[in-house]
Amino acid sequence: MNYLVFEVDAYPADTIKVNLEQQANVRLMDYANYQRYKLGQTNDFVGGHVTKTPFLIKPTKFAHWYVVIDLGGAAGSLKADVELIKG
Repeated sequence: MNYLVFEVDAYPADTIKVNLEQQANVRLMDYANYQRYKLGQTNDFVGGHVTKTPFLIKPTKFAHWYVVIDLGGAAGSLKADVELIKG
């Protein structure tokens, strides 16, 4: 699967801002769930299918987070950027 991944260390007071050039799936995952994602296994995440940008995500706890962006198997190329806004 073709995807982009960005890594951030974030607290619940922080906001992760995702800018997309097209609609895509945006998932905020911890390390264990990112590993499951890479293996094609069921994983837990915050986010979902995003049609409007910017998309804002709030972390649920302090962690090293993985922001994964994909097209859900659709053809095309991805362009996105991620910004951490400290709370």
